Amino acid sequence: MSIGKILNVKSYPMTGIEEEYNDVKDRLTRHRFHLTNAFKDDGCKKADFVQWNMDGTNFQLYKTGKNDDANYCNAHSFSFHSKDRYPTMAAMRAPLLCALRKFYLQNSVLSSFSGPLGKSLFKKSGIWTVRTSNCTKLERMMMPIIAMLTVFLSIHRYPTMAGMRAPLLCALHTFNRVYQDCPPGPPWSEPPVQFKRTHGRVFCHYVNNKDVKTRDEAINICEGIDAALTGFDSADEFEAVRKSVNPQYPPGSKVIANGGLPQKFWGPENVLQIDDHYWLGGKSPCDNACDDEKFNKRHEASWANGVAVNNDFLNHGNHEGAAWEEQKEVQYVSFRRDKSAFHIHPKNVPYKKMFYICGKSSDLKPAERQKGGLGSGRI
Repeated sequence: MSIGKILNVKSYPMTGIEEEYNDVKDRLTRHRFHLTNAFKDDGCKKADFVQWNMDGTNFQLYKTGKNDDANYCNAHSFSFHSKDRYPTMAAMRAPLLCALRKFYLQNSVLSSFSGPLGKSLFKKSGIWTVRTSNCTKLERMMMPIIAMLTVFLSIHRYPTMAGMRAPLLCALHTFNRVYQDCPPGPPWSEPPVQFKRTHGRVFCHYVNNKDVKTRDEAINICEGIDAALTGFDSADEFEAVRKSVNPQYPPGSKVIANGGLPQKFWGPENVLQIDDHYWLGGKSPCDNACDDEKFNKRHEASWANGVAVNNDFLNHGNHEGAAWEEQKEVQYVSFRRDKSAFHIHPKNVPYKKMFYICGKSSDLKPAERQKGGLGSGRI
């Protein structure tokens, strides 16, 4: 990667996932060791942190299941310590020149980059995060100026940059990991829908066609399988899951034609209205990756808990049957099956219960070790 090239060494940033942390934690000191390719763009939860691997894949650093830690709005980078893995705030900003472009624009420490040079280095809208492997030659040249103390554990070398506060954790050998197949679902679920996303993450969707729950009940059920209410990053992924969606109502359930938007109820009375809706893992107002470059405005809604990152797909999709408008009160994302449409509604108006779909990244397993060594050539 880039810093390794500066030092003429083939090295790889450590992966921030728990399995690799467990491999090295006994060798860590009281310092916090910074990871250059683990970060969070927007959002406030641990589940919003992602890891870009050297082969272009990405991983979630924390499971999408139950996670009460939601106070990380201002933490954007990531570090290892002998005690634990930690989301990290301002003291660890510098090495993320290639990974956290939006974060730099919002912090005065790099206010000097607000001119033409800054505009050439940092995007001002859209998808803010990029892989370190995508750094330009100019960015690589800048990194020694603002990089922190670099630590290569395998050879115990400690090159120090002036005015820096914390180590940067890399390794000459790293154990790569790949995704396993999705585990079988619980009794309430259809067979899991396994989908490999553009950046390599294998995501598992568990569809409940048999029962309806409140949103809070559905969240708790998803957390029971280390998942969250699901999301989609592309039309292909959405279509793969949609094929497994087939809501099953009790015999005799009431249906009212209502023109082109039939009303469907759970049971023979028109009390519990469902209308083929499924709870998904998103909400409005948008709270991460909210810039809509296509229409030069702010997105109305966003995916939550790291279940997906493509808010353009969510906001630009079909919304037939409901107003896709931000309201003063919080609204939650659902999917209406008969219209193949994303909707946003307040929690209990008019739908107190819906079917639901849970989602999570599949588990990881060790793959072939990537070996480093002395480099050849220049930046």
